[in-house]
Amino acid sequence: MARARKSAETAEHEATAQGKEKREELVEAAKRDIEAETRRSLERIRKEVADLTVLTTEKVTRKTLTGDDQRKLIDEALAVK
Repeated sequence: MARARKSAETAEHEATAQGKEKREELVEAAKRDIEAETRRSLERIRKEVADLTVLTTEKVTRKTLTGDDQRKLIDEALAVK
């Protein structure tokens, strides 16, 4: 009877240890997934902000520059190359 109890306690401790180990693995995997998704989301946001900045700059530039100003800028940009 004592041997059976001892065996049961050992099995219980092993199962508990395995359960804790598995839980820790799952938590770490979840953290890695969250960090990866956060990085992807931030990159998408940065790209969207850059795109919106370009669009806004184009709209503002077109409204404030005359046709002559735009031609000068184009000529200067082409002359640099």
